Amino acid sequence: MKQRGQSLVETALVLPILLLILVGSTDVFLGAADVAIAKHLSARAARGAALSTMPDGVTSCQARVDSLLTGEYFLLADWSYTVTNCPTDTKVGILRGSSVTVTITLVYHPSFLPGDPWNFVVVTTDYGR
Repeated sequence: MKQRGQSLVETALVLPILLLILVGSTDVFLGAADVAIAKHLSARAARGAALSTMPDGVTSCQARVDSLLTGEYFLLADWSYTVTNCPTDTKVGILRGSSVTVTITLVYHPSFLPGDPWNFVVVTTDYGR
């Protein structure tokens, strides 16, 4: 009987720690997934904006990036983006050797871990060819 009581006490002491590790790692993995998604989207948008000519129906470099970044992509993060060095003439597109930079800012709100939100910034620059 004494052994059974000891096992119960040990379980009661260890179980909360194991659950905290499990739940905390879930938050970390979801945050890492959002950062990976942001890296992919940033590269996709910068490449799309750096194309030598814009597709039919797209009126500007900014509109091209807007069309590429429209949607619900992130799991638990609020996000915004900025584009710098967009060409203004859509007929010519970006000049060879010029760059377009897309910056995505994520504010990740952990579900289980206490504390402030986590801030991430992903910057991608692509050059016209």
